[in-house]
Parts: sequence; structure tokens; C-alpha cells
Amino acid sequence: FLRTKGYVANVGIYGQSFGGYLSLHAVVAAPDVFTAAADLYGITNRFDYFERSDRVGRVFVMRDYGGRGPQDAPDDYLRASTHHRLGEIRTPMLILHGSEDTRVPPVQSEAVVEQLRALGIEHEYVVYPGEGHGFRKREHRIDAYGRLAAWFHRHLAPEQTTDSDEG
Repeated sequence: FLRTKGYVANVGIYGQSFGGYLSLHAVVAAPDVFTAAADLYGITNRFDYFERSDRVGRVFVMRDYGGRGPQDAPDDYLRASTHHRLGEIRTPMLILHGSEDTRVPPVQSEAVVEQLRALGIEHEYVVYPGEGHGFRKREHRIDAYGRLAAWFHRHLAPEQTTDSDEG
């Protein structure tokens, strides 16, 4: 919708946790729509997430899938994952994760970064030491949101013209 508007030049997307998961789905499903994206500790592989997540994460998964694990609903888990479609990403991405995240283990982000590197897609990857699911330390929050602002400003802000450019 935004791309159909003449006044919209660039579109970005970002989210954390489930929002990061949705951002990954968006850039895989619509690789030419987004100019930039950011994934903060999002899930890419539901099978791996079920095996590695903490108890609360597994409770969420069992709730979402009607009490069924990956062995009982492999098609649903595959459809809900992006790990097998990461090769379709064309969007520059910022990826942020906590090193001690037990809800969404960092291996989820590492898989995305590995694919972005292989594809030569512009990306920035930061792991915050000692952080879990979300950034609790003030300096990490300041850094993370500063990086988000800079990332989207660099990729989404319209090019500025100066008086000398207009002449």
C-alpha cells in the first residue's frame, strides 16, 4: 500500500521478539518492498525454537499450535518459519540480540546473519553481552535505539539537497 503512494520513497520495518519474527517474515515474503529492516531477537526457525527455548517460550509455542509439537505438526512449523527462505532476503538488515537470551536463543539471529553474509546483503549484527530477551542495561538500550535510529535514517531519510545543488 505505501509503495503505491507517490509521496513514499522508502519503507522500513522493525520489531522485537514476535515483532522481529514478523519483520523476518515480511522481508522474506516481500523482498522488494522494504528499503531497510531491523530484527531484534526474533525467531526464524520454529523447530529449533521449540527445542532450545525456555519453558515460557515452549508454553507459547504449544498454545499457538494447539498443544502440538513439531513432530505432530511439521507443516505448520515449517510454514511459521523463515529459516528455509532466508535466501530470498534482499533488504539491508540490522540485527540485535542478547548473548544470554533463553527465550529466543541467539542461534536464531546467527542463522540470519550467516545467510546475509553469504548473499552479500548489507547488515549490521550486534550481540549485547549478558543480556537476555530484551535489553535491560541502560547503556545497551541507549546503544540499541541509537543504532535503530541511525540505521533507518541512513536507509530511509530522503536525500538532502543543498542550495548549491538546486542551481
